[in-house]
Amino acid sequence: MDSSKHSVPARPFKLTFKCTQCRSKTFNSAEALAAHQAALGHDQEGYERREKLNSRNLTIVNRYYTASKNSTNGDKHLGHRSARDRDAGIRLDLATHKRNFTVLSEEEHGNLHGKLLAACHLSARLKTQGYRLTVEPPERKPRKERPTKEKSPEDKVNKNSEVKQLDATSPQNKPPDKTTLMSSSKPPKDKPREPIRFFHTPQSVPGSSQTRKAIALDCEMVEVMGGQDEVAFFSAVDFFTGEVLIHKYVQPTKRVVHWRTRVSGITPMAMNEATRAGQALSGWKSAQQALWKYADTNTVLIGHSLNNDLRVLRIIHPRIVDSAILSSEAVFNLAPDVSLRRIWALKLITKEFLNRATQTGGRRGHDCLEDAYSARDVVIWCLRNPGKLTVWAQNARAEHEAKMEQLRKEREARAQEEKEKKEKEKSEKEAKERMKESEMLEQTGDANSSAKVVPPESCQLLDNLELPAEPSCLAS
Repeated sequence: MDSSKHSVPARPFKLTFKCTQCRSKTFNSAEALAAHQAALGHDQEGYERREKLNSRNLTIVNRYYTASKNSTNGDKHLGHRSARDRDAGIRLDLATHKRNFTVLSEEEHGNLHGKLLAACHLSARLKTQGYRLTVEPPERKPRKERPTKEKSPEDKVNKNSEVKQLDATSPQNKPPDKTTLMSSSKPPKDKPREPIRFFHTPQSVPGSSQTRKAIALDCEMVEVMGGQDEVAFFSAVDFFTGEVLIHKYVQPTKRVVHWRTRVSGITPMAMNEATRAGQALSGWKSAQQALWKYADTNTVLIGHSLNNDLRVLRIIHPRIVDSAILSSEAVFNLAPDVSLRRIWALKLITKEFLNRATQTGGRRGHDCLEDAYSARDVVIWCLRNPGKLTVWAQNARAEHEAKMEQLRKEREARAQEEKEKKEKEKSEKEAKERMKESEMLEQTGDANSSAKVVPPESCQLLDNLELPAEPSCLAS
């Protein structure tokens, strides 16, 4: 009998990676290990571990691999990257990038430039919407202290009676030492953040051929140490020609604690590859200088919620056209110093105005260049079609007010429900108290039942009875 027909084929080996500093954590890919190392600062060599799927025994292979550095076997390990990592790795290749944007004729440039200058937002509106207008951070208004109810002297005495009874030398009154503070369940307070200094866009340089009249831009951010955001990818295009001016990774200046890949589309592996290839800017300062290569104080900057992008670039700019503000102001028509009630998402207004789907990457995150083009095209549509913008704004406001009315009714219904619930609980509580009182009265009545009450008829019969005469001895 041929035993080869019944032999079980050998299962493939599963390649895993282990962090030598954590020792207990394993990863299925080099990219996952690299992300772990970058997030926690475990920049050490990890080693591979092979395991058979049909066996519990693990065979340690004495071959080291560095996930965050170059190696001779790098291509072998990069071959099985996830689709998200592969897409992030080719984002710099503009030849394969789908650039779908509005093309303007040369005749439109002058007309749109005048409309664009007229559409620049006032300083009051920019300040209201969170734009930084000063180099130093603005002073925060002190919080208003809530009025506290004055307690009666009796309450104060009752509250502090136990404390007054304690001896001053008792352990309860001693200040806690350092070990006690370290072992406390409450985490220590974070140090106050250092104020971030911003920089004004430099004045125009006469004779500069690279300066543009208007630039649309977008940034993708990551979270770094200290709870701050830093720019990690930067795209900028010429507003009138659509030419790509900047499209590069930006290496953060601090350690990244959250890559936000589902939104930013950036992975640590893609950042490392761009840095090794020399295709990444070194920090926000380099990104700032890269923009100022094409922009001066006369340049109009365009974007969607551009205050977030300028915040991570640390730039103060005088001429801003924000597609989020432009669309929202058309809906509400509020004073510049009044905050807008709602900001419409770029994905929504791009679909409404341009009938174009954007931000369709799913878990791969946003495309920075696509968002810059989308904000540009939304502004162009608004400048070209003021009548259509007014019609959309009227419908959007009616829809917004209807939604707010529905939310108000739901809120009132919940409040009425809570009120009825409290009244029901109160009535049930009162009924229980009355029942308890009646039970106590019944118990009291049963206890006094031994002392029988003589009815009036019996009292009358007792009065009619003749008592026997007293003995003579008692009478004398």
